[in-house]
Order: sequence, then structure tokens, then C-alpha cells
Amino acid sequence: MGSSHPREEETRSAKVPLEKTTSHDEGMPSREALLEALQSEKPSPWSPNLRKLYGFCLIAFLCSTMNGYDGSIFGSLPALDSFREQFGVEKNGSKIGYISAMYTVGAICSLPLSGPACDIRGRKWGTFIGLSPVDFFLGLGVNIIRSTSSIWCAEVCPPAYRGIIMAFYNCTYAVGSLIAAGVTRGSAGYGGNKAWQIPLWCQMICPGIVLLAVLFFPESPRWLFSHGQEDKALEFLAFYHGEGNPDHPLVQLQLQEYREFISLSGSDKRWWDFSDFYKTKAGRWRFINALITGIWGAMFR
Repeated sequence: MGSSHPREEETRSAKVPLEKTTSHDEGMPSREALLEALQSEKPSPWSPNLRKLYGFCLIAFLCSTMNGYDGSIFGSLPALDSFREQFGVEKNGSKIGYISAMYTVGAICSLPLSGPACDIRGRKWGTFIGLSPVDFFLGLGVNIIRSTSSIWCAEVCPPAYRGIIMAFYNCTYAVGSLIAAGVTRGSAGYGGNKAWQIPLWCQMICPGIVLLAVLFFPESPRWLFSHGQEDKALEFLAFYHGEGNPDHPLVQLQLQEYREFISLSGSDKRWWDFSDFYKTKAGRWRFINALITGIWGAMFR
């Protein structure tokens, strides 16, 4: 019986830091202590709840796939004789340039809309709003979808597996490009307008699947916390990241980070306020890194 006391003492001492995270008024545990606890309680990558989350992520990957498909399809269609005859364009010239450029013009016009679409109603509603089928609005919608879906994936994935999942997300852009090339090549053998209509009809497959499923997605816990719904954020983290345990170290680590870094009344709650990009040295550094990454992605895609 005497030997059980040291184990009880160790159990109580191990729980103390986690209990402190349940109140905003008490001191926060050190991140090092939580990371050490996380190493001993790393969640299984194949737990039932995480497998369910992976299913949602696979559907979200289609947003990147449709981005690759849409970005490539209008480079392929002008090669089809039936497409050029239908729209009265040549292989070269300003008219075909205008048709191809509308996708990019729509994407540029969506820049001031992507942020509000992500933040005002949540990530999944932003994705739902971005699903629009017409050419100019296609570029407009895809840019919004690309922003909301990638942010959603990054915010719902457990930190231990986030890098792997986001790598798969980015790879599906190339998958979409390959599918566009293959569908266009396969439809070239059809006579008449079917040769260019089939690739455009196939363009609806990925958006259709996402449109039907996205409202069933769980909302991002980070967005929930930033909009004063800490209980729902904790519920999400416990269910998907903590194997049903709200006191799991991974759950408490993320809650601690939310409390430290998410402002409940700062400029991130005003969609028109971009002062966080430049008012601090760290903000300027992050903005420059994000800008360089975006430029490189556009140049080498």
C-alpha cells in the first residue's frame, strides 16, 4: 500500500498544469511542460475521430484540385478547333487572350473579398460562398475557395500531422492540372462542340462534391475561439485532437496558444484593417515572407 503514494503524487502533480488552463485568471502553464507531456501522449493518427476528420480533409483537397483544373483548362481549350470555331477566335490574338485572362482578372478582383469571406461567417461558409460556376466569377470564386479551404485544413488538423496533410493539399493542385490535360486530350476525338463541352462539364464535378458536403464540415476551432465560442472550440479539440479527453495535453496546448495569440477585439475583427501587416517588426517580417512565397508559387506553378 505504501508504494502507491508516490504514484498518486506524480499523477496529481502532472494534472496541475493542465487544470490551470481552464481559467483565464490563473497562470498559464509553460509550453515546454505541455510539449513534454505531448511527447508521451501523442494521439494515434488512425483514431476513429481523426479518420473522420481525414474524410473531411479529402473533400477539402478537391478545392485545390479544382484550382489546378480551372487554372489549366483555359490553356488547353484554345487548342481545339471546335472551340475556336464556336467562339470565332484564332490560336493567337487579342480575343483569345481576353477569354483566357478573365479567370485571372476574376482572381485579382477577389483579393479584397477573400479575407472577409474567411472571417465573417467562418471557413466553411466562406468556401460555400466561393463556389460559383461562371468564367469571370470562376476566378473570383476559386481564389476565395483556395483561401478558405487551405486555412480550414491547417486549423483543423492536429499539430503533429498538420505538415503532412497540408503537403497533400498542395500536391492536389498538380493532380487537377493533370486531370484537365487528360480530359481535354480524351475529348479531342469527339466531333462538334462535345470536344470542348466535356471538359467544361467535368469542371463541375469537384465544386459539386464540395458544395454538397462543405456545410457538414466542423468549423475551425481557431475561428470559433476568435469569435468568443471557446466552449465549441474546446469541444472540437477534445473530440478530434484529444480522443474525447478535454484535458489531453494537445488540447490544452492549443487552447493556450489561442489565448496567447488570438485577439478577441483587435484588428483581425475588422476586415478592412490591415495594420497588423506593418505596425510591428514581426508583422512586417511575416507579411514579406508570405508575399515572397505567393510570388514564387505564381512564378513556378
